[in-house]
Amino acid sequence: MLIQYTGGARQRIVGSHVWSQANGFVADILDAELAATLLTARGFVVAHDEPLAGLPGVGAQRVAELTLVGIASMGDLRALDDAGIARVAGLIWASEKQIRNWVELARGTATPERVRARRARHTKEDER
Repeated sequence: MLIQYTGGARQRIVGSHVWSQANGFVADILDAELAATLLTARGFVVAHDEPLAGLPGVGAQRVAELTLVGIASMGDLRALDDAGIARVAGLIWASEKQIRNWVELARGTATPERVRARRARHTKEDER
């Protein structure tokens, strides 16, 4: 997960990760537990170009929630099976259908347009 340091220091070091002007104060954190810890600390935010944040319905807040339940990358999302989808849905404020859509997008088996079309179809069916 791409995490940006927004604090005032010229450089910030946490373990083997360095945030400095040289890397635009952005580091790729692959460990979900460390990412969750950083995102709950002052001065650290989800970077604007984090791929997870680019999924429909996922912003910085949702990325932080996903990180807290062990999803710190598109790879983590792709790896979810039905049981994992149900587990994540039970831990964050999202439906299994929404999480399944994110998984399909991460796997490349769906496009944002297909997800929107499916959502529109389900909305029309719900209105009947």
